[in-house]
Amino acid sequence: MSTKRLEALLQQCQEDTAKICGQGAANRLGNWRWYIGNQPELVAFIRRCLRGDNRKNGWQLHTNEGLSLESIVLDHCPELFNESDLFEARRTLGIYDWVSRKCPHRFT
Repeated sequence: MSTKRLEALLQQCQEDTAKICGQGAANRLGNWRWYIGNQPELVAFIRRCLRGDNRKNGWQLHTNEGLSLESIVLDHCPELFNESDLFEARRTLGIYDWVSRKCPHRFT
């Protein structure tokens, strides 16, 4: 995945976050812009957010047809993330883990 494509996805995620979760949440997510042009830092930012205090926003976006960070990780560029990242994204979205045969507790 190109850095420009990842940035476009983050922009869409930020716009959807503003509509669904509010401008405060979108402003926090907007910190991704500090890392424009630097894919490793963008990935590190997403990793931090996956494990952060505002994970309920991912669930809200997912259930309201918005683009969440978790969807970016799972559906658009899983190759940029490790198994732990993928697990955290699935956990937030409440997706059954076929590998471990467990349903991670959905974060609400």
